[in-house]
Amino acid sequence: MTMSDAINGAEDIMLGVGDFIFAISTVAYNKLQRSDAWRWAQQTRFGKNDALQITGRPNPTITIDGKINALFLDGCGIGLLTDLRALGNSGEPQQLVLGTGEVKGYWVIRELTETQNSFLKGGTPKSQDFSLTLEYYGASLD
Repeated sequence: MTMSDAINGAEDIMLGVGDFIFAISTVAYNKLQRSDAWRWAQQTRFGKNDALQITGRPNPTITIDGKINALFLDGCGIGLLTDLRALGNSGEPQQLVLGTGEVKGYWVIRELTETQNSFLKGGTPKSQDFSLTLEYYGASLD
């Protein structure tokens, strides 16, 4: 089964990054922020406003913030950030697929930040806050 098939067949799936799936029942996020920017060159002009010329744009980024609770559904999301970290360590662009099944191209994992809070016996965190930053790679791997 492909990730697209998995996403189209499950109601609680929010987003897929490569083989990693964000879902309400495992690893859910509560905030997704997309950032786009444009580069403008500025030329000073005497007695007038500066002239601006667009010179391109940096790749868009997506930042995903979420929380995993060890006591939610028997802690099924605990440890899954290790899988996401391994995906980042692969050094390969990953296909991004929305929960609706829409493919958004390939993205790279730029940063994963994890904060563990309130611990259970054995050092297992009761909750893990995370922030994931993705950067657009392209529509294909070419």
